[in-house]
Amino acid sequence: MLAKLKTPRRAAMGVVVVVLLMGGVLATTAIAQNTDNVFYACEQNGSILAGSVTVNNEPTCNGSGKTLVSWSQTGPQGDQGPQGDQGPQGDQGPQGDPGVDGTDGADGNDGLDGAPGAAGADGLPVGIYRVYPEPPYASPANGLSYNFLVSPGGLTQFILKCNVGDLAVSGSIKIQDDLSTNTSEGRLIADYMWPTHHDWWVVGAMAGSKPMYVSQVSATCMDMTP
Repeated sequence: MLAKLKTPRRAAMGVVVVVLLMGGVLATTAIAQNTDNVFYACEQNGSILAGSVTVNNEPTCNGSGKTLVSWSQTGPQGDQGPQGDQGPQGDQGPQGDPGVDGTDGADGNDGLDGAPGAAGADGLPVGIYRVYPEPPYASPANGLSYNFLVSPGGLTQFILKCNVGDLAVSGSIKIQDDLSTNTSEGRLIADYMWPTHHDWWVVGAMAGSKPMYVSQVSATCMDMTP
């Protein structure tokens, strides 16, 4: 009979809960710590009978018009509440790490042309120059003939200068032990084009155990004018 009457009376649970809260029946520490409790009571004429409430244990409801009712301590999950107001602005975060280096920009435009440089020194005029033993670029010879003495073991050297732009292709030096006889003691020590001046030719001679005379120096120049 108790099981039959329990189900129809669950509709009165809202009223029963209000009565219990007002009566202070649930104020125990043990019940508050457990949210899975099931409460039982005897109800009569829509009211909970005093002293009939039990926890997790069905009481016996004897007598005419008394009904066993029950309810759980925790109800179902309620609906989500409305969106709350936006909170205040938070503090500024820490400084972030530096970003990666960007790619190189495009090359800039060429700069303006610089001012012209100073004029260079004048080049040597066409001629034949003795550069040793005298200081370099001694005055040109008179014509192509020399008559000067080179002491035994001494040497002499000449630059043969063509026109600028022409090509110096050969040079020669005549060595004598006197002004009428070719020497057997003197020897040629230089006969080449100057590496950085194509219009210069270098010739030189060295005396042996006897003195020698340089009687003639000559150059062959090739006209390179178009």
